[in-house]
Amino acid sequence: MVYFLTVLWERFARQAAKKHDFRLWSGGKCPVCGQKPILAMLSKGNGARLLECGLCHTRWEFYRLVCPDCGNKDQNTLGFFYLPSQQYRRVYVCKRCKYYLKTTVLRELGREIIPELENVATFYLDYLAHKEGYKLIGSKKETH
Repeated sequence: MVYFLTVLWERFARQAAKKHDFRLWSGGKCPVCGQKPILAMLSKGNGARLLECGLCHTRWEFYRLVCPDCGNKDQNTLGFFYLPSQQYRRVYVCKRCKYYLKTTVLRELGREIIPELENVATFYLDYLAHKEGYKLIGSKKETH
């Protein structure tokens, strides 16, 4: 069922992209379907931060130094970590809302990625982020 919905959303996103310029979108949620990003990329050229939607696979540019989940801009509560052997794969974290987003630095990697495969290939970063108390952007907040 999820795959079927993804195919429908992808088609809708392609049609929407013909009519709208998503480069002007500044929200942390997908401009097409409203979902949170599954991962981010820092582009090869200017290092722009591109977010990738997990449902419709729309890609849009977003501020580099802002949390896509809560909009936090305080540099003292934003950061990232990586494994020394794979510095091009990073986990950006927000200490305010406790969410994280995996990010691939394309300039350092030297090639484009397939976001769905990159998301699976970096599962160990999910483990490390969860171990540090962070939740994936798009997952539900716990209520007490």
